[in-house]
Amino acid sequence: MLHRFVRLTVIPIVALVLVKSFSRGEDIPDPITRIECDTDFAFRLYRTLAEDRKHFVLTPFSVSAALGMVSGGAEGRTLEELRAVRGSDMEDAKYHAAFATLRKSMQAVKYDDRVTLAMDNALFLQDGREIQPAFQTLLETTYGCQLFRVDFEHQPLHTLNQ
Repeated sequence: MLHRFVRLTVIPIVALVLVKSFSRGEDIPDPITRIECDTDFAFRLYRTLAEDRKHFVLTPFSVSAALGMVSGGAEGRTLEELRAVRGSDMEDAKYHAAFATLRKSMQAVKYDDRVTLAMDNALFLQDGREIQPAFQTLLETTYGCQLFRVDFEHQPLHTLNQ
């Protein structure tokens, strides 16, 4: 059981150390609260998924990023449900800003020449559909998300990852 605990908490603990060392003296949103939320979310997600599976790979950081991106464009009941899933009562603007700080601090660390940390997010939008400029800006600046316009009706899905 300890082995599972170690695997799940490595990313949040490393992130906590990185943020603390990166953010000395800067006026930034509190990413620690976000990390605590993400850690709680990771354990809840793991418990739910582990019920029916013996072996699986889980990246709670990626799932949390996806939920953050979706919540940035949600409103009303959908947004309330997303807040409940992520387990945070942090204001949305602070929640997104804390993620941006965390992402920036993780990418700023120089490991060595053999290790590269890359975080990529993408949004595939149907050609002809509009996206709110504020939402697009949030995705690009906070989550490092690229926007790709595609024709889902005529473009085979397997070509999207090329």
